[in-house]
Amino acid sequence: ARRPLGGAPSVAPRGRCRTIMPWIPGQPSLEDWENRFPSCDAVPTVRCEDLSPDAFRAEFMSKNLPVMITGITDDWRARREWVTEDGQPDVVAMSELFGDAKVLVVDCDEAIDTDLKRREMPFREFASWWQSSETRKRAAAGAAAREKLYVKDWNFVGDFPAYGAYDTPPHVRDDWLNDCGSNEDDKNENENEN
Repeated sequence: ARRPLGGAPSVAPRGRCRTIMPWIPGQPSLEDWENRFPSCDAVPTVRCEDLSPDAFRAEFMSKNLPVMITGITDDWRARREWVTEDGQPDVVAMSELFGDAKVLVVDCDEAIDTDLKRREMPFREFASWWQSSETRKRAAAGAAAREKLYVKDWNFVGDFPAYGAYDTPPHVRDDWLNDCGSNEDDKNENENEN
């Protein structure tokens, strides 16, 4: 089985939602895990046109080494239409394009348990929250600004298959992670579809 970088947990911690549990006896602390990651200054940065997929697999993926590949999103429709000139998410444009799509949203301020509570809402409603949240942050507003909503598990390509938001980079197009996790049931199901 493949191990993530530096023997770290299989899913990196995000905000208050952590996959490691230092309160369980025998579990290392979050700081211990973080110290196993290389400094961002030590991670090589390579333009995508200067790193072939084969070189990426040989030099980085097979050795389980980090690399920052830049330029991958330069030609993506999503980058052109969903990002403002100052590099921020353009939720107004996204809401105009996809506002009626139903998305699952979690509040990352909820108590951590095995499964954060999800609620369904139109993307337009999430975009409205985002805009008001950004306004509150800029104004240094009070308690209402603390709610942290996150769109979780949105199968965007499934909802909008003809949109063409991005092209999967050739460096990761082979989807080795899913290939490693497949089992006989998956293989049989795929054979039955053909």
